[in-house]
Parts: sequence; C-alpha cells; structure tokens
Amino acid sequence: MRRILDLSGWLAVFETQGIKLAFIDAPHVVRPIPQLFGSLPAAGEYGSESYFGWGLLAGDTEDERSLAAAARGQELSAEEEKGRAVAVGESVRHVERWIEQHAPVSGICGISDGALIAAVVAARSPSLKMFINFCRFYF
Repeated sequence: MRRILDLSGWLAVFETQGIKLAFIDAPHVVRPIPQLFGSLPAAGEYGSESYFGWGLLAGDTEDERSLAAAARGQELSAEEEKGRAVAVGESVRHVERWIEQHAPVSGICGISDGALIAAVVAARSPSLKMFINFCRFYF
C-alpha cells in the first residue's frame, strides 16, 4: 500500500497536510493467489513466493475453495468458520497491540481484507477519531 500511495502521489499529499501514515504488515503468511488480483501479476507487482494476510485466507487449497465459495455467497463449513474466526481474532489483536505501542493514534484505514480488520478495531477502540474503509469485496 505504501508503494501504491507513493507512486500515485497520495503519500506526498498526506505528508504536506501533516498527516503521518504508518503501514502495518498483516500477521499471517499466505501464498499468492494471482487470480484474485487482476492485472497485478501481469504488471510484475505480484510475484513473491509469499505475502502477509489478515486471516481471511490461509493460503492452502482448501481455503482457496472456501474463499471462492464465500465470494459466491455459499456457506462455509463450521471448521472453516472456526479457523477463520481464530485467525481474524489474532489479526485484530495484532493491530490493537500495534496501536497501544504507538499511541497516540488518531485513526485507522483498511484496504481490502484490512478494511474488515480495521472496522473491528475501530468499533472496539473509542480512542480512534477516524475510520476509513476502502471496500471489502465479499463482506
């Protein structure tokens, strides 16, 4: 996200307005799923062997199927729901600990899966004055 904001010029805009941004890596290691990211692989922007995720996708074949099922509005199994809930809870606590360690933090923004995590953190953190959500495609 830092790279995208920098290349688009938005990072400089925020900095000139006195807005300091911090970028938090998600805590879960996942392998790439290029079919979910449109033209990024073709542009050479999605070629690493692993990335970090927020727990909504563990990166194994079974979870890829469950993500596809969720995207189509199909029910997840109880086991899939439980695993995802645990991982998302870990992600929420990861962000909350980061906020505590870097206080004061005025707001939170999430993009894609991070938007769901940011929404939960914002709902549980009365000290945050701002929440920005950049869509989550199936939630």
